[in-house]
Amino acid sequence: LKAGTFAPLYCLYGSEDYLKKRYADLLTERISEGNDLNVTKLDGANAEPGQVIEAAMTLPFFAEKRVILVERSGWFRSGGEALAEFLAELPDTACLIFTEDSVDKRSKLWKAASKTGLMADLSDYGTDSLIRWMAGILQNGGRRITMSTAQKIIDHCGQDMNVLSRELDKLIYYTEGRTAVTDDDVEAVCTRSIQTYVFDMVDAIIAGERERALSLYYDLLAAKEPPMRIIVIIAKQFARLAEVSVCLRSGMRPDEIASELKLKGSWLAEKLARQAERCGHERLIRSLGLSVQAQQDIIEGRLPEQIAVEMLIAEA
Repeated sequence: LKAGTFAPLYCLYGSEDYLKKRYADLLTERISEGNDLNVTKLDGANAEPGQVIEAAMTLPFFAEKRVILVERSGWFRSGGEALAEFLAELPDTACLIFTEDSVDKRSKLWKAASKTGLMADLSDYGTDSLIRWMAGILQNGGRRITMSTAQKIIDHCGQDMNVLSRELDKLIYYTEGRTAVTDDDVEAVCTRSIQTYVFDMVDAIIAGERERALSLYYDLLAAKEPPMRIIVIIAKQFARLAEVSVCLRSGMRPDEIASELKLKGSWLAEKLARQAERCGHERLIRSLGLSVQAQQDIIEGRLPEQIAVEMLIAEA
């Protein structure tokens, strides 16, 4: 972007929607020279490869290039054969930008596009990178933050960059008139994610603090979270803890566990390891079984959803 030289094609793929949109917007703005007349946006779910080809063959209006932005086409998994053949004839006056959730590197379109295009995996940021990004946004807003408070925001809100961007905007507004963002500010204005609530619920269950676990559960119900969704996330948490427990029993270090289970940094592996050790392997397996059984009881109509979760909290 800084050099002002651009590839004929970009494929921005991965799980981090914030980064895909940000880079797609930046590329579109720079390549089109800010002229919307030279931008064609297509919803991949409803578009056909022929529409991309037709747009690419249209000359730009008083500019060097026309940008064709295609979102979530799925053609890098299947269905992009015609487009793959066209890339050999792609005119210099066109630039294709794709944003995709996932790709198949064996597909014909991937193989053709990767010969001349730039393929960027924009999956989840690591924690250190995420904290630097957060600090940069706050600094642009005239605020500063410590590492521990930045980590608290992540623990509180999760790692979705779209969510974090909104929460950082709230913090900048809330702290008007001062520079430091504190833990108290995070507690005051940041919205906790359901995953954070469930992590704390499981922590309370493991510690035998049933009243705290129920209080967190009722908070989620008050926030209109469906009991079935809550129980599914509880089951996923116990499953992840069981995986961590297996790694611990084999003598793996936190950084090795993070790599093996594709966790977002060794800090999360350490956090899960502490929780798994407090619970114990046998109890984790039992609790996971109870979680799965609770889901089955709801699906088969043996228990109402809310009661099934309450029983799981009592028995796990």
